[in-house]
Order: sequence, then structure tokens, then C-alpha cells
Amino acid sequence: MSNLLQRGIEGESYVVVEENENGKLIDFPEGMDISTIPYYVNGGVYGNRLCAYTWVPGDINHNQIVKEFSDEISLYLPAWGYVFDSENVSIQIAQVDQVVEKYIGIIETGSVDPSIEVPLFLSELKAAGIDQIVEENQRQYDIWRKNSRIVQNRSITFNELTRIFTLNTAHSTYQMQADMHDYLLHLYYGARTAGEMDYLLSYADRGFSGNPYSAEMDRTYSLDALPQEYPSLGTGDFRNFALNIENADGSQCCDPVYVSHKITKGKYNLSGLPAVRARENEAETLEILLADPNTNMEIHLLYGVLEKKRILLQEV
Repeated sequence: MSNLLQRGIEGESYVVVEENENGKLIDFPEGMDISTIPYYVNGGVYGNRLCAYTWVPGDINHNQIVKEFSDEISLYLPAWGYVFDSENVSIQIAQVDQVVEKYIGIIETGSVDPSIEVPLFLSELKAAGIDQIVEENQRQYDIWRKNSRIVQNRSITFNELTRIFTLNTAHSTYQMQADMHDYLLHLYYGARTAGEMDYLLSYADRGFSGNPYSAEMDRTYSLDALPQEYPSLGTGDFRNFALNIENADGSQCCDPVYVSHKITKGKYNLSGLPAVRARENEAETLEILLADPNTNMEIHLLYGVLEKKRILLQEV
């Protein structure tokens, strides 16, 4: 379907000239070009990009090469949360923008000889001050990195700026966030990936879905519609719950929120229970403390990660 939307119909907008286990190499039908084929999308991306057919003169193994490269690079992005302040090089940036505007169109469309124009483009970028921009960016990044509050371990990371926990095994990622109201939300569990998944959360007025007291008049925030990591009865979430507490007065309600956490080497142990065993250098443990300030109930969520063995454990 993605190739239909992006490449059109085979035999009409393209023909297959070569095919193997990594994909298809396609070209325009005989006697036709980009101006005469019935359908062509310039730059559109639909579905999985690694399933897209490759136009000649590209490499038929292009998608496999990209996949292998992606698998090899680090999945932790050390620049999470960094923002470049361009004030010190604003003049150079304006000059570089002018050079880019001059060359980008003619180079991207193949209207000129790249062996001539690309060296000219690079030369004018240097004259405009692109090296000063790079140096200033690097200077700011080095300072930010030195003072960064992101706590990074080998397989468990915590970003204090976004309060997102990321647990990685060799092939999977598990992610949670202590949000603006201190509720622990589940963000993602699936194939190992980079980046933070809080963009998957959606907020809207859900009608009869209740709102926690901390949300005040914000009708778009409801625990009935958000993916809680450890949901409990009595918080306005009418779906299945993981915890139901009966208090001394007979009420059944518990409103646990994030309090603190700690990340340690080795795997946690629960006395008297069967468990996976691991050496200290083979595993890491994340312990998250949730507490209800009204009932003084504390909940300890334990997560164990054995990265190389592809094991992720969870206990309460």
C-alpha cells in the first residue's frame, strides 16, 4: 500500500528492473520520464520507509544498508534536551541561510553539474561562517553535557528534564513517565527504539471521564483515558485496575503518585520467591516509589533489566 501511494501502479508509473530479498529496483516505463508518467509523489513518505522501492540508479540493497546502519549506531541520544542558543552567531547564520537559498534548489533538482557547484557551495558556506556556527554549537553542547542532569546507565536511563524512564534490552524498549501531576504513565513497550515516546499521549475533553484534583479545571486531563503504569481504584479511572485498597474507614480508594526512584547495579531479590538470578555486572534495577499522601500507602515498583539476555522483569 505504501508503494502504491508513493510510487503509483506498476507498469503505468514504474517498472521493476531488478528484485531480490532486500527489495525492488524500479525505473520509469520505456519512453517515459517524470513529466509523462501518470502518477508521481515527490518526497512523500508513507508507511515503513524501509519497504519503499528504490529508483535507479540507486542500490537495490539500499533499505537493507540503512537498516544495518541503524542497528549499529547507539540508540541513546546524548543530546536529548539540548537547545542551541544562536545569538552569538546570528550574523553568520543569516549569511549561511543566504548561501543555502542560492544553491539548494539547483543542487537538489540536478539542474547543475554537482562536481562544479557542490565545491562552490561548500566554499561559500565557509566564507559565510559555517565553521564558527559549528564551533559555537559544540562549545555550548560541551558545557551543557558537563552540567547535564540526565542520569545515564547502560540499560536504564532517566531524563530529569522530561522525567522519562527508559529501559533497554538488546532488542526491546520499555518506557514510562512521571508526568506533570506526578502520575506514572506507561509510554511504550516494543522493539528497541530511540527517542522519547511521550508524544503518543493524547489529551482531550472526555465528557463523563473524571479529572484528578491536581488537574483543577483542565478537562483534557483524565486518568480514565491515560495509560497508567499501575492504576488503582478510586482515581477516576473506570477501566480494570491493578490495585484496590480498603482503608480503615471502609473506603476503597488509593491515589498513588510518583515520589522518588533509584537505579542500581545488579538485580533485585524478593525473599522467598522464585526469581531470575544474575551477576551484578549482568543486570540493573530500577525501583520507583509511589505513595498516596492521604492514606500513607507506599508502593514499590521494581524493574530488572538483563540487557544482553533480552530479559525485562517487573515486580510490585
